[in-house]
Amino acid sequence: MIVRPLDPWCGVIVEYEDTRVFVDVNDRSEPRVKRADVVIVTHPHRDHYGGVPKVTYRELRADDVTAALLGLEDTARRMRRYFEAGLLDARTYPVNHMCPEARAVLLHGDATVLVTGDWCALGEHPPLWESVDDDVDVLVTECTRALDREPDDPEAEAHTLQRLLETHRDGRTVLLLNDVNPLVEAASEVETLHVLRDDPAVRAVEAGAHGGADVVLVEEPRYPLLTSDPGRALELRPHTVITERWFLYRDEETVGELLRGTPHAYVVSGTGHATLGEIVRLVEELKPRHTVLRHGGNQTATTARRALERTTDTEVHVWVGRKGGKLTL
Repeated sequence: MIVRPLDPWCGVIVEYEDTRVFVDVNDRSEPRVKRADVVIVTHPHRDHYGGVPKVTYRELRADDVTAALLGLEDTARRMRRYFEAGLLDARTYPVNHMCPEARAVLLHGDATVLVTGDWCALGEHPPLWESVDDDVDVLVTECTRALDREPDDPEAEAHTLQRLLETHRDGRTVLLLNDVNPLVEAASEVETLHVLRDDPAVRAVEAGAHGGADVVLVEEPRYPLLTSDPGRALELRPHTVITERWFLYRDEETVGELLRGTPHAYVVSGTGHATLGEIVRLVEELKPRHTVLRHGGNQTATTARRALERTTDTEVHVWVGRKGGKLTL
């Protein structure tokens, strides 16, 4: 088996005999390889599924929301707990993240590779180290929050959002969220949310990303308004904007201008990414021969690498940015 990076951010290539599998395809840069037998998407965040149109493949495995966002409802095959990915056996595990559909993927050939996608320990599902009962040769995990000490809990952040919306019930409140953010469901418990008919969020709502919440399509802005378009939020000049940290990375300039010009602006920081302690615990429990750090910056990766080398016996590899080699098992 061969494991190598597909792109500078999160995508992974796993090759076994005549089978080539991509796990996640980032939308921020061109993939290093264009053709796969099977593409597997761990969760419906654009930086994990947005690059799928850039590659060719015979089969796409994804949840229903991701398939709908890609416009591939009729051709994508649903993510299952067990399935065959060419000559590889695949098993998936639900993980805690902002997207309730998020899963980790274990690929088994003559070795085993576990790709966590984005995950954290707290939330509805058991920690990943309690779910995975297979031996793991290679663990590929994100290290975005390796500098953070406090564990992240997407469910706790939902309560934060509820309180903010309750506080600003009567204002021109715009909820600027990633278009598949499950916090929409939590927010709907406070009051109805509105979406403009031409907003990009409409497609995600129609795909079921809102979890069946009370979301109403409108012709003119009515508040509280849900949008996934920072430019649209900026045009509306709301009195209150509630957004998530994810947007600060996606569109720093536009969102920064929006936050500076809004009297009441809040950033909901919960994302469902593992802290350094959770990463170390996962490695300690699973005892992989190799641990690959992805989906973070140089500082977070360096911190995680040092901690893992100090406390575990795993061989640590850093595939961050343009760094990244090839593991042959």
